[in-house]
Amino acid sequence: MSRERRSFPALIIDDICKGEKPTRRPFELSCAPDGSICYVSGSMVPIVNQLASESVESHDVSCCGGISGNTTTTTCGNGTPCNNICGSHNSGCITMICDDCHNSAADGMVCDTAMQEEQWCGSPSTVQGITNQCGDLKTRSSVQTARSAPAFTTPIYNINYCPWRCRHKTDLPRMKLCCLHPFVSQNVQGVKNACCVDYGLCV
Repeated sequence: MSRERRSFPALIIDDICKGEKPTRRPFELSCAPDGSICYVSGSMVPIVNQLASESVESHDVSCCGGISGNTTTTTCGNGTPCNNICGSHNSGCITMICDDCHNSAADGMVCDTAMQEEQWCGSPSTVQGITNQCGDLKTRSSVQTARSAPAFTTPIYNINYCPWRCRHKTDLPRMKLCCLHPFVSQNVQGVKNACCVDYGLCV
């Protein structure tokens, strides 16, 4: 059954495409232009890990070791802590899959060699390169493939279920990570304020 493809504006993305020099500044949620992939950084990371750990449902988590398309899968939540679920050498970033049609984009948006860097999600130029918004081929990947082994891992949460399961604000206590889904936060009445006030996810 076909699903309507939704389109969302990118969140907090620097205007690199106009030739302006990117500056490193903290931003805590950035999404690809179509809303299919989002990246969590900064102080929002421990909040997301805590909410996932406290969930009464288990979360399937993929772990990106910095090799494009190459991930391992585990679970957390429902009594299993999500902190360091992908190992102690984590990048300090989280990737959120918001649309199960993300395969229309490059696998590198989910797991890429650029993600070998610690706090890669806090670098506007790295996020721009991964999402390829300027229409140029990614260059960071070719430079970093020479490493013998990835230094950092990044957990990947799939929250593509949110638009169909989180239709009302009252659904949030069972699926708090839906606060990070662009469609839910922008279209479900009361969710954006509740996520900020009740769970500390102010996006």
